[in-house]
Amino acid sequence: MAVVLRWRLAGEFIQNMIFWCIFPFMALYLTQLMGASRAGLYLALSQVFAVVAGLIGGTLADRWGRKSVIKLTSLGFVVALVLFLLASGIHSVVLFWFAFTLLSLCNTLYIPASRAMVSDLISVEERNQVYARFYTTFNIAVISGPIIGSLLFFRYPMPFFAMALALGLVIVWISYVKTNETYRIQGETSKEKPRSFWAENLRAYRQVGKDPVLFLFILAGVFVAQAFMQLEILFPLMIKERLSLGSIGEWKIYANDFYSWMLALNGMLVVLFTNAMAKWMKSTPQKWVFVISSLLYGVAIITFAESYSYSIVMIGIFLFTWAELMIVSVQEGFVSEIAPEDRRGTYFAAAQLRFVLGRLIAPQFLLLLPLLSMKWTLLMVALFPLISGLLYGVMFSLWLRRKRVRVDEKLAG
Repeated sequence: MAVVLRWRLAGEFIQNMIFWCIFPFMALYLTQLMGASRAGLYLALSQVFAVVAGLIGGTLADRWGRKSVIKLTSLGFVVALVLFLLASGIHSVVLFWFAFTLLSLCNTLYIPASRAMVSDLISVEERNQVYARFYTTFNIAVISGPIIGSLLFFRYPMPFFAMALALGLVIVWISYVKTNETYRIQGETSKEKPRSFWAENLRAYRQVGKDPVLFLFILAGVFVAQAFMQLEILFPLMIKERLSLGSIGEWKIYANDFYSWMLALNGMLVVLFTNAMAKWMKSTPQKWVFVISSLLYGVAIITFAESYSYSIVMIGIFLFTWAELMIVSVQEGFVSEIAPEDRRGTYFAAAQLRFVLGRLIAPQFLLLLPLLSMKWTLLMVALFPLISGLLYGVMFSLWLRRKRVRVDEKLAG
């Protein structure tokens, strides 16, 4: 892996660690000071800004260059941490919200530039392995960040944000000193009038929207997201409803504790085996990686639907984690492969829509619980990853056809 990517990996790990030390506790903090309804509205508004920033970030990475966007987001990250430090000193809930909104905005603005930089530097054959390393460090941050945050966020806010600010300055140093530009910016031709920033964004996404392969990738991603996002929505409710109290020998198991253990088990397995699975998947055709992963998600959800014991739930978690391990490193590698060189940032930003739309739809299954039982709601969810498997099959048929056309054109030329 290139030296610049090793530094980027370190910087991104620090950034994710800080974010996940803060993010899980913002809802609780704002609810205590604002009330649940206002807190929910403010948090939703901050995520809307973050989504818009993510879409803009792709075009910026293609127009300004990867390093310029990364430098901008690192500075914004530090400003957000300064605001957190000030807010904790003067106990301003509004300033806390502004700080969190800026933090989320910079985090989503950063992702397309970071992923495009990997595509610029790494060959197609090795990209999945590199993306797997980034995903592994992300999961380490997701697991350890909330643990650190639970110890420091409420008890010692001033020292906590001061330490976070010091680490934020390290991110700025990495972005400015240890990061090189990897993308040759395409200038406007002399016959074209310079476009405004917003006109360029609209033009870029209009072009991206015409790509049926990317459209199917996003659509299939939205369908499969309905399965894996239930790990935080229906899964804890299912455990609480069915598994109120159990035991292993003389050791009593409570539902809330068991749910935490299952999340920890999922995270630990992902951290330990992502790189190994990425190497294994190199020898498997991409099409079948996507399709089999979707089918495994469906089988895992069906297993949860039929789970009335701790052992069956654990089998479901292993199937669920296997599906996740198969796909995590391959997805971004596929986006980098289908994206034109001058639109990589935009493609990565557009691909994030599968998570955005997935998050909007997934909680709506809660509305079915009063009408259907937990079992039938989960069985309905299980249909979605099965449909995504079919969509992935169609997507790869189109992609392979496009690749054959490109090969024929090269031979003809």
